[in-house]
Amino acid sequence: MNYCRLSVRSDTEDGTAGIRATGKTNAFSGYSYPELYLDRVTLTAEATGAYAAAIDGFAGGVVLTECFFTEPEGASFLSNGEITDAQGNYASVVKTQRTEHYSLWVDGTEATNENKDDILGNGLFSFDPDYRNLYVKGSYTADGDVIRSDK
Repeated sequence: MNYCRLSVRSDTEDGTAGIRATGKTNAFSGYSYPELYLDRVTLTAEATGAYAAAIDGFAGGVVLTECFFTEPEGASFLSNGEITDAQGNYASVVKTQRTEHYSLWVDGTEATNENKDDILGNGLFSFDPDYRNLYVKGSYTADGDVIRSDK
């Protein structure tokens, strides 16, 4: 049976540990029907050769837990197990960043480093984690509490 699962995980509390993998053809390459799990990890995968894909062959899927793609912009996953950019080109560089939680919710959506610039996706709420400021542009109506914080 040609099947395996590759898990890459960071257990550091502050998320500062990162992983960098570089290869001529692929940085991470699966075979047959493996899965790639990226869990709470800041990762840089880079393929340096011509016609190279940084992540390739994970037809079983690429699963992100507590992290998100930062490069390429508009990253998507193809059924053959490769990561592409917004134009559908194989990504020679793939980066993820560990999700930071800010203990702040706007209408049920948690503010994180992934959505801090537009928490609800409507351009109304943004958050500056350095100063712990929530910015509101315009008016917003909801049933129940709109803003909740655990800190």
